[in-house]
Amino acid sequence: MSSNKMLIPRYQDAFFIEDKIGINMIIFFLISWSLTFIHELGHFLSIIRLNINVKFNLSLRLVWLVVEADINGLWSVSREKRYF
Repeated sequence: MSSNKMLIPRYQDAFFIEDKIGINMIIFFLISWSLTFIHELGHFLSIIRLNINVKFNLSLRLVWLVVEADINGLWSVSREKRYF
């Protein structure tokens, strides 16, 4: 292992602003939902390009709030059209 104690991660290393746990939670929330929005926007744009209806749902999985895109109409499109 390492003899340098500074290389061992501490729990404080996970926070952006030290000693401000509430602000760190808000920052994490905003970053994660922004990335989720961009991810689901990719689904939306690719499905709209094929003229298929898409529906978005918010639901709870255990304790997590999740966003899901219902793209069941995609199966009606040939495989060649599904993959650019």
